[in-house]
Amino acid sequence: MPAKVGADASKGIHVDAIVTTGYTDAEDVLEAALARQPLRLDDGTEISFSNFECYPQDSRIVVGADVAASGISRFPLGVRGRIYLRGTPSYDADAKRFSVPDLEWAIQTKNVLIASAAWLFNDKVRDAFRRAAQFDIASVLERSQTAVQESLKSLQRLKDVRAQVTTGEFELSTPQLTAEGLALIVRLAGDAKIQLR
Repeated sequence: MPAKVGADASKGIHVDAIVTTGYTDAEDVLEAALARQPLRLDDGTEISFSNFECYPQDSRIVVGADVAASGISRFPLGVRGRIYLRGTPSYDADAKRFSVPDLEWAIQTKNVLIASAAWLFNDKVRDAFRRAAQFDIASVLERSQTAVQESLKSLQRLKDVRAQVTTGEFELSTPQLTAEGLALIVRLAGDAKIQLR
């Protein structure tokens, strides 16, 4: 998304760009982390995950996946179903990644599986999803920061205008869920002295 330039007489100028990690990108990350090999529980149950989906619900993100479990004595043919976890996204500025560290079972999973598959509500399953829900945005963040800097530099290239621009550090907003994905705003603030030539 293109950077947007704004100005405030008391606060100087700023350039904003929105950085988004799409839900399909998040689904690909989950698949790469969880679909390669089954998760083995302490009781010998093996659980495979597939068909991941991510979508917003209020201020949280919902993660869904199909499950196929084998090695359960009560179910010699195995068990299949769909699970949902829900949590609040957070952003780690040092690691430049989104994560969902508080993923917990969503009510639609509990209603469907609680009677026949209480074994599934295992900390090991939940923790595997928490570990996998790490969405790196370093490269897209770098591109957005470059776009922001270029937008400010464009002030210096305006015809018939002399602009002297000084900038500070990049600021990042609190992560937000949008229809497109996990998003945050990258802002570069500064001061500009502009004279007509």
